[in-house]
Amino acid sequence: MAENTLDLLEMWDDLCAMVGDELMPAGLEGAVLKPLGAISSAPGLIEHSFSSDNFNDRKVAATLAGHLERPEPGLLEKLFSHESARDKDLAPDDFKRLECQSVVEDIVFAAARWCRKPELKDSGETLLKQVVDETIRGNYWNTASYAMAVLCYHQSPGSKELLEQFERFCLPTNGSKPNPPAHPSAPTLEQEAQFARGLAEGDPRTLSAIDQLLDEKDEACKNVAWSKENADWLEQFFAVARNASG
Repeated sequence: MAENTLDLLEMWDDLCAMVGDELMPAGLEGAVLKPLGAISSAPGLIEHSFSSDNFNDRKVAATLAGHLERPEPGLLEKLFSHESARDKDLAPDDFKRLECQSVVEDIVFAAARWCRKPELKDSGETLLKQVVDETIRGNYWNTASYAMAVLCYHQSPGSKELLEQFERFCLPTNGSKPNPPAHPSAPTLEQEAQFARGLAEGDPRTLSAIDQLLDEKDEACKNVAWSKENADWLEQFFAVARNASG
């Protein structure tokens, strides 16, 4: 492996820790990941971090995927498949499954960003439909309601029929109670039911909830002020990232 690539990966590991621990909780990760997504070495960083056992590394990688300017169309499906397999390898009551839920949340947000770009919209919608479909079939993902909202907001082909299936999953008829899937997060399906009702009624706030959240994140990132030390380090990181791109 080339020396500049090794330098980049070492710096990227440090940056992942900072983004995961400090920026993501504040919704400011885009201040770093959006410009990084324009650099051709970024996909290699995603591949590197998604093999990590540290779920924060995988969350940062998934979020970076949403900011890539020219990603491979199947990237998000690949990341979701990887995280789903990791979840299946755990015991049914293992609380580390909550980490997989958290990573998939960022994959869903990444797909929502892809749906804003005509050239990536189909790929983003394919991933979102997969998350909803798996949840309906019993492989629970707690952001299926977010995925469903994005699909309805963008009027994705087949979203009406999928919403009907999602409603049957979380809003049983004949007065019966919902039957939440077994999961260490102890889901009640209340969030899913709330989204399903709002989407079925065409409620604008429910339809635009996830896109509004992305807009708020993007706006907040415009006002990030770095310390001189952090600014100098980031400048060095981006220089190394560009050099590694060849």
